[in-house]
Amino acid sequence: MTLSIIFSAASLILCGFFFLYFRSYLKKRISPEGLLEDYQDEVNKLISDIDAATDRDTYLVEERIKSLKSLMEEVDRKIGVYIQEFDRRRNSEAVYTALGRKSAQTAAPPRPDPLREPKIPGSEEPSVQAAGPSASAGAVSPEPAPPKPRPLREQIAELAAQGLSPAVISARLKVSLSEVELALAIQNRSTTC
Repeated sequence: MTLSIIFSAASLILCGFFFLYFRSYLKKRISPEGLLEDYQDEVNKLISDIDAATDRDTYLVEERIKSLKSLMEEVDRKIGVYIQEFDRRRNSEAVYTALGRKSAQTAAPPRPDPLREPKIPGSEEPSVQAAGPSASAGAVSPEPAPPKPRPLREQIAELAAQGLSPAVISARLKVSLSEVELALAIQNRSTTC
């Protein structure tokens, strides 16, 4: 019987030890300090996760901003080239127009009509041919100015509206492909704004 008493006492001591251990463990876990410590650990983990996600998103946004800035610089450069080309063409059109006006002004005076009979110094009656339709036909009328060509961007927009590719448009208008792409980009940009 001694063995059973020893075994019972050992079991009782072991149960008491486990009771005290679990009691202290539960008290620690349920106590406000323990709960506060758990919450602080969880909040710290959330903050570190948010910081990591924010850093990653900030990096992605910065990369997108850099690429957007480079695209904007390229567009600005192309717009500058387009404006220079447009001004150059406008100036050359103005020069050609001015040259056309000067050549019309400096044209030779109208030649006398060979069908028209000269007036006889003593006669008061003009000849019949002079009063006829050949008199008006002999007058030199100024030539009408050639029609002013449409701006290049309107021509490009019209061809693009017909569904032609930029390469075909550049070949048809005899301009560079970059000029066509720039004009189309500007047109798309102005329609979206």
